[in-house]
Amino acid sequence: MSPEIEAAVNELVMISGKSREICIQALTAAHNVPDIAFEFLMSGHIPQVPAGGAGGAGGAGGEYEDVADYGDEGEEGSLDAGALGSYNIDPQTLQ
Repeated sequence: MSPEIEAAVNELVMISGKSREICIQALTAAHNVPDIAFEFLMSGHIPQVPAGGAGGAGGAGGEYEDVADYGDEGEEGSLDAGALGSYNIDPQTLQ
């Protein structure tokens, strides 16, 4: 545990009155953001972190690896007049 995280855990224990283990869980669930961890502690609801933990570093696939692909992303630069036809845009801008 880095010195910054250790200090954050100690501060959370001191200001919340919760156990060290609970404070570590809250800080892990908050991606190492002490203010959010404090809110978790005060609300009594600490989100469960998947096995392996979050640790604020993100997974190998990036932060959004579980986000659904809605199929409307398309290729970059593929806008056409149909997609933007309802807006008052100069036709030269669409080229």
